[in-house]
Parts: sequence; C-alpha cells; structure tokens
Amino acid sequence: MFGADHVSIGVDGMCLVQDCIGGVGRPNGIGDVFFRSGPPGSAFVEHPWLFNGNVPDVLVIDLGGSDKDSFDLYATDYNKTAWDLADRFENTYVSLVKAIRSLAYPKHPATIQSERSAYKMYVPNSVPASVPIFVMRPLLGELEHATQNIVNRLRADGDKAVFWLDTSGWLDATPFGNYNADFYLDDRTEPPKWRLSERGNQRVAIFLHMHVCRYLARDGEKCPFLPAEVYQGKVFDPSERDFERYVEGEKERRLRKLFWDEDIEPVGGNMPATMTVR
Repeated sequence: MFGADHVSIGVDGMCLVQDCIGGVGRPNGIGDVFFRSGPPGSAFVEHPWLFNGNVPDVLVIDLGGSDKDSFDLYATDYNKTAWDLADRFENTYVSLVKAIRSLAYPKHPATIQSERSAYKMYVPNSVPASVPIFVMRPLLGELEHATQNIVNRLRADGDKAVFWLDTSGWLDATPFGNYNADFYLDDRTEPPKWRLSERGNQRVAIFLHMHVCRYLARDGEKCPFLPAEVYQGKVFDPSERDFERYVEGEKERRLRKLFWDEDIEPVGGNMPATMTVR
C-alpha cells in the first residue's frame, strides 16, 4: 500500500501474559517471542532478534484476544477476579511497550540514519523523536478499557508517542450464526475462534491505512485528513503547526482591526491552501 516493508510478530493463540492457561507456547508470552528470532520450540528461539537492522517508522500492536479467551474459559482455574486478571494484562502490556521503547527501538530511523552518516544529515521537524506506537483496541472489544488504561499510563510516564487506536465501528462484530460479513467462526481450533473474513481484513487495512499514512507515505498531503482528537495525543504534524499559526495570526489581525482600526497581514501568514477546516 505504501511500497514499504513490514514485519509481523505473533503466534496464533499465544497470550500476552506469561503462564496463560490454555495459551499456545505456555508458559511463554508474546513478550518472550518479541525479542527472539523465532517462537518457542523452534531452532531460532535461542537467538535474539537484531533490532538495529530494521527499525520501523511506525509500530502497531494488537493484543488481548487470546488473553481474554483464557480469562473467560479458565476463570475458575485462575481463582482471581476479572479485575485482577485485567490488571495483570495491563501491567504486562505496559512493561512490554517500555521494553520495546528502551531496548528495541529507542530512536526513530531518521535519527539513526543521521547519526550513522559521515555527514550530519538534517532531520526535519516533522520526524517524530520516537517511533510512533499504536495500541489497538482489539477488534472484538476484548479488554478494551485495559488497552485505554495502558496508553494513559504510558503517556502519564512521559511517552507522548504512544496512541490508543479506537477500532470501534470498523467492523460488524454482531455474529450471525457462524458467520457475518467481517468475521467467521473457525471451528478447526479448540475452542473455536472468530477470525477476520476477507472483507474484514480489507476493511481493517483501509482504516489502518488512514491512521499510519502520515508516517509512511512519501507524500503526506495525499493522506486522509484526521482530526487531532482521533488520538489521545499526537506526533508533531507540520500542517497542524501552520494552522495554529494561522489561527493566532487571525486573532491578532481581528483584535487590531477592532481596537486600532489597523488592517495588517496576519503574523501566521495565509492559511495553507491544502488545509481543510471542519
């Protein structure tokens, strides 16, 4: 879609939390796999993944489905409240993102490229200081509030490049028998699992494209317009900076016109022709 490479890390049925009852690869969790070159049981698990060879421009994390299945199916075996289990999931998720930020991807690839160059390269202000990390609301809403809390906690700790990606409304999550347009029930697994249909995958790709476009596309002006409130915070966007300057300049112009009858060129300059105000 962007002419970009991508790397997917995940094991079907594996939980985020360790020692997840019924989870694939138990007692390992996704955090154990993320930093290795292969899943448990493979020859590659003994080798750490070399993160500095492939630093992404953006990272999207979608976790929670397998954990919620385990918490529901084995609630008696856990002998813990749903609140305690969600809290365990939340704490593990926060630890994973912090480990990714400090050990895997501490810097944005543009910054790394500049540092490695024989000549110091100019890094535009539009380049984020850190790799943007999007924590997705699981597509069926599993542990939704926990994923929100995870982002709130990380941002409160100072990581402003972590965003909660609200996926509600992306898909039709109402089952109709064993199938709906966006999901189908895979009864080849035990227990059966809801999986994305072809249309569901296409719809997720379209919505995800809208959110990551500005960090991957060569020409950001062709990306869909998304208001700032889509995220709980925002990575620096030069078009928003220009708009803010325009607003401040327009305020000054109107005040001078009102009180001193002066008609001056706004300090912020003219409003960019590509800016859409809604």
